[in-house]
Parts: sequence; structure tokens; C-alpha cells
Amino acid sequence: MTTAVFRGYDRAALDAEYDNRAKVKQAIDWITRYGAESARARAELPMRFDVPYGRHHGERLDIFPAAGEAAAPVHFFVHGGYWHRLDKADFSFVVRPTPASSAAIRRASSCPVTRRAATWWRCCWPPTGRRSACPPTW
Repeated sequence: MTTAVFRGYDRAALDAEYDNRAKVKQAIDWITRYGAESARARAELPMRFDVPYGRHHGERLDIFPAAGEAAAPVHFFVHGGYWHRLDKADFSFVVRPTPASSAAIRRASSCPVTRRAATWWRCCWPPTGRRSACPPTW
């Protein structure tokens, strides 16, 4: 009998649950499509790549601003990636269905860091003179 490591799963069963490349048919084709569609979105849409919201090299947002000067809803997409697969740049395609919204994409590392990104967004975006409202470390 094997030893359960989490909610009745043994190590092999738990690892299998996190192996989407084995679980999802044609996973590599999907991942390739993500990359190609994301590159196209970055090439065709206005954007700011790797906007810092903190001091760590991983504390960066890819921002796709909404057209026009009016305030717009925000699509804040957090790439989880099991913290080791793919990158935020592989998910730029998610902005296509939301052209009337601003979008920010970040790679997840922890809940506090995601909260810091959302706080930065609320305080510091768009960069129209409100920058003085940003915390000094940003």
C-alpha cells in the first residue's frame, strides 16, 4: 500500500494530476497555439511589456490599454502555470475578446504578490500624473 501525501493521493497519483501534458490530448499543439496567438496579439495591439510594479524581476505586468481616454473595465489575468511552466507572454492572446477593456497579465508567484500587482494597478495606472499616489518602492 502506498502512503497518501494529500487528500488520499499518493505521490504518483498527485504528480499525474498536475501533468497536464499527459492528461490533455494534443497539449503541445495547444501550447504552440498559445504562443503563436500571443505573439500576434503583441504585434497587433498597443501594449506595454514588462511594466514593473515591484523591485523583483518577476514583478512585471504586460499591459494592453483600452482604446480611448475614458475609464475602462480591467481584465486582470494571472498566469498560474504551476509556477514553472510557460510565461505571462504565452497568454497575451486572452486580451483579444476584451478590446473595450484594459488588460494586465502577470505570472503568479504568490497571493501577496498578486495583491501588490492589483494595488499598483489601482494606484498607478494609467500613468497620467497620479504616479505620486504610488507607494515609494514602486
